[in-house]
Amino acid sequence: MLSDFSIMSPDYSLIDDFTQTDLIAEETNYDINKLQEILSKEDSLNINQKAIYNTIIKAINNETNQTVFFIDNPEGYGKTFLFNMILAKVRLNHKIALAVASSGIAALLLDGGRTAHSRFKIPIPLTETPMTHKFAYEAVDKTFRDITGIEEPFGGKIFIMGGDFRQILPVVIQGTRGQIIDTCIKSSSLWKYVNIMHLTINMRIQNNEQQEFVNYLLQVGEGKNNIEEDIIKLSNDIILNNNHIESLISKVFNNFNINYNNANNYTNFIKDRAILATKNEVVNDINEKIIKDFSGQAQEFLSADSVEDEDSVHQNLYPIEFLKTLTPSGTPPHKLILKVDAPIMLLRNISPIEGLCNGTRLIVKRFQQHVIDAEILTGSHIDKRVFIPQIKMTPSDVRLPFQLVCHQFPVCLAFAMTINKAQDQTIPHMGLDLHNPIFAHGQLYVALSRVQSKNNIVILIDNYYDENIYTKNIVYREIF
Repeated sequence: MLSDFSIMSPDYSLIDDFTQTDLIAEETNYDINKLQEILSKEDSLNINQKAIYNTIIKAINNETNQTVFFIDNPEGYGKTFLFNMILAKVRLNHKIALAVASSGIAALLLDGGRTAHSRFKIPIPLTETPMTHKFAYEAVDKTFRDITGIEEPFGGKIFIMGGDFRQILPVVIQGTRGQIIDTCIKSSSLWKYVNIMHLTINMRIQNNEQQEFVNYLLQVGEGKNNIEEDIIKLSNDIILNNNHIESLISKVFNNFNINYNNANNYTNFIKDRAILATKNEVVNDINEKIIKDFSGQAQEFLSADSVEDEDSVHQNLYPIEFLKTLTPSGTPPHKLILKVDAPIMLLRNISPIEGLCNGTRLIVKRFQQHVIDAEILTGSHIDKRVFIPQIKMTPSDVRLPFQLVCHQFPVCLAFAMTINKAQDQTIPHMGLDLHNPIFAHGQLYVALSRVQSKNNIVILIDNYYDENIYTKNIVYREIF
C-alpha cells in the first residue's frame, strides 16, 4: 500500500475524469429537459409505432432475448420520430445510445446523430441500411464482439437498423444482379438473427389522392405494376408534352428570374425545386444551362489537379491538361461556375454537427477570399450562414489507374442532381429527366417518392407523344 510509505493515495475520481473520453462525456451529458420534452410526445406514437417502441424498450430492459432489429419503413412512415423517441428514453435512463446514420443528411435527423464512418471508423461508404454493403455491418459486429468479449451478434448490444429495400441497393461497379444482391445485409450471416418489424401507417397522408399516390409508389417499388420484367407504364398526366430540356427547366423553375426579384419568397421557391436525372453528365449539362440564364455575375473557380504519386513517370503520363477533363463521381468540376443566390450542394462531410454534410443544399450569399459564404436551405440547420473553404479531395474511382487529387470548393450546382444523390432529400416540386432511363434497382421509386403528390411531378421522356408511355423500372424482387 502507498500509505505504508507515507505516500498519498491517488484520487480515483480524478483518474476516472482523466480516462473518460470525449465520446462518453458527450453521450452522458444530454439536456434532460430536451429529453423529457421529446418523451412528452410519447402518446403521439401511432399504434404501429407504439408496438415497435415497446418491443425495443423490452429488449433494452433485458425482458427478451431479441437484440437485433430491422424496421422496414417506406418514406413518410415515421421512422425518425420513432428513433428519436427510443434515443430519448434510453438516455433519460442514464444509458448510452449511439445514434448512427449511414449518410450525413440522415444523421442530422437523429438527436446526437453521427455518420457510421465517423463514429465507428468504418472504411466503407455508407448510406441507408439497404444501400450499405454487408461488410460494414459485419465489421461493426466483429468490433463489438472483440470489445465486449461476448460471442453474440454485435457483442450482445441492442442494434437497431432501419431502411426500405425498395430503394437503391449497394453500388457495385459493373456488378451483376447476383453480385449486387450478395452485397446486401440480407445476404449476410447476421440476417438470421434479425427481428424484422414493419411501419405500416403513413404519417403524411391528408386526403384520398395522397393515399392513392402512396399506394402507387409502393407498387412501383415492388414492381407490382410492371408490364414486363423491367418495364412500367407511366401516367400520361405527369408527362411533359415535348422532349426539350429547356421546357422541363421552365416547368420546374417557372421563370426563376422573376421569382428571384421577390426576396421574401425566393429562398423557399428555390429550395423546393430540383430536376433529377440518372447520370452525372446529364445533371452537369442541366446545371450549366440553368446557370447561364440565372441573374447575376458569374464567378469562376478552377481546381488545382494532380496525381498523388511521387513517381515522376505517372506525373508525365497524366499531364494537367488531361486531369482537368476528369470529374469522378462525387467531385466538383474543374471549372466551377457559380452566382450569388444560386443553389449548391455540398459534396463532402465538412462538419456534420454544424449541418455541413455530404448532400446538404445551400444558397450562395457572397464570395469571399478563399471561402464561399452560404446559407443552409434544409434540415435542422436551415437559414444558418456558413463558410465553405477550398479543400483537398482524393476521390476513389477504381476505373482510374492513379489517385487523382484536386483542390477545389467541395460543392456543385444543385438546380439538378442525380437520383442517387436525391435519396435522402425531400423535393416538393420535382422534374425527372428520363431521356436516359434508370439502370438500377429502386431508382424510379426513389425519384418518384421525393414528392408527396403526383401533381408536383413532371417527367421528360423521348416517347412523350405515344398514347401509352413506357419506361424502365428495375426491381430485384428477391430482395424482399
